[in-house]
Amino acid sequence: MSAPTEPEAPSALQDSNPSGEKLESVGPYRIKGTLGRGGMGVVYRAVHETLERPVALKILPPEFAQNPEYVSRFLRVARVAATLRHDHIVQVYDAGLFKGRYYMAMELVEGTSLGKYVEQNGPLSESEGLRLLLQAALGLQAAHEKDLVHRDIKPDNLLLDEKMNVRIVDFGLVMESSSTTHLTNTGATLGTPLYMSPEQVDGEKADARSDLYSLGVTFFRAFTSKLPFEGGSMMNLLYKHKFEAPEDPRKFKPDLSKNLSNLLLTMMAKLREQRPQNAADLADLVRKVQEGKKIPNPPPLPPPPGSGEMTSVSGSAAAVTPITAVQDAVKGNVKILLAGAALGAVVLIAALALLLGGGEKKPSEGESQTVNPSTDAEAGKTPGEGEVSPTPPVEPPALPDPAPADPARPCRRREATAKRSGRRWPRPETTRRRASWRKRRRLSNARPN
Repeated sequence: MSAPTEPEAPSALQDSNPSGEKLESVGPYRIKGTLGRGGMGVVYRAVHETLERPVALKILPPEFAQNPEYVSRFLRVARVAATLRHDHIVQVYDAGLFKGRYYMAMELVEGTSLGKYVEQNGPLSESEGLRLLLQAALGLQAAHEKDLVHRDIKPDNLLLDEKMNVRIVDFGLVMESSSTTHLTNTGATLGTPLYMSPEQVDGEKADARSDLYSLGVTFFRAFTSKLPFEGGSMMNLLYKHKFEAPEDPRKFKPDLSKNLSNLLLTMMAKLREQRPQNAADLADLVRKVQEGKKIPNPPPLPPPPGSGEMTSVSGSAAAVTPITAVQDAVKGNVKILLAGAALGAVVLIAALALLLGGGEKKPSEGESQTVNPSTDAEAGKTPGEGEVSPTPPVEPPALPDPAPADPARPCRRREATAKRSGRRWPRPETTRRRASWRKRRRLSNARPN
């Protein structure tokens, strides 16, 4: 674990129990300071009193120590992590129970986390970032070969030692990939939503390819200082991890190579089958980028389903529980919803028209029936025979007949023109004959000889 810049004094350390008892030693370990807090306990700087070996000591909080589920997970993590021996994985030395406190002693890494390093120094260069990415892939390869899945890869769980080498830490959510034991609630998945794979969002079982997705998000941030997905709400963030394509990292840092961009986007493919299938394959791809070899373009975004499961999230290391929801269908089927709304509006208008226009109303039993004597008399019926008088239909108003054409006025436009110019209308017969003669003369003059 990484060391703080100014460790707290032992006298200032207190356990998280209600009594406020000072915590100075646990078993053979003497407490020296606080390193930080994780999802499953507080981590202290400590020293083994006999061996004088500095360690990072994780202690399960008392409220968790009363829960058999947390205790079982804590001890299981210690057992499986102790089997890992690799240059890029923090080693676990010891675990046990002392006066009601469960503890785990780990290798102490003097340095900082990848997340803090990027915050303090800015994004990594391509060469430096590829070197660290390769080391992280090799560390995950060692864990995956022992059938162990980390399930919570993020910048804070990748430590950088004094020589700037990656050390993977906090296998607090590690699970054997072949295990059928569930130590969380039914259908729940643990992880950090900012770096969670789509299958973890759905509450599905995580595997080695889930770690590679989270590693891709982690190094997207390390290379650009930006996250590929950011949302106002946790639900929106998880939806983006599940269905939306990440931005090209060169949008935030244009000097990155196309090959590195393709590698990161391939690691963050939505479908597991489209990502590198194991950490060894990822390490080979990283070496190709270092050698300048071409990396294929990332796979296309799969179409969103018409319906699906959404999730509810709480906490930083959140429990994600699948629930039945329609948010996926809303975003994928807007046209269907609009058509349904239009149909509902038509039905509503028809109902209002029926109520306002009036219609035949069937009387219920015991209701008096209204009888129209005049209508019954006209129809030859005796009033009171049990028939309800129908509402007379509303006749549309009759349109006036068009005025007949006046034969004496064949052309109203010519008449108005003649009146404006002071000529008589209709023209006398002599005038009409002269006009006809002049027209024939113009036509004859226009004919060629």
